[in-house]
Amino acid sequence: MRVRLDLHDGVLGPNAFTLASVTGSDAADVSGFAIGTPDTSGKLRAERAGNAGDRVYHLTYTGHDEIGRPVGCTVTVTVPHDQGGN
Repeated sequence: MRVRLDLHDGVLGPNAFTLASVTGSDAADVSGFAIGTPDTSGKLRAERAGNAGDRVYHLTYTGHDEIGRPVGCTVTVTVPHDQGGN
């Protein structure tokens, strides 16, 4: 999946950012993201077995505006269980 974001403080415009963390229920479900870089693409497991619930992932990005104030955001990705009757 690919994340598209514009990290800014509302006053000074867009800023550089880095990926601070990617979390989910199982670390093995996340691959291809490079923490500490401006990475916006990687893989998140979508498949579910049986009657397991949704998969939820959180990607946190941080940065600073032009005068050093911290800015950041967390993107939440929810992969719902299919509705195929399983």
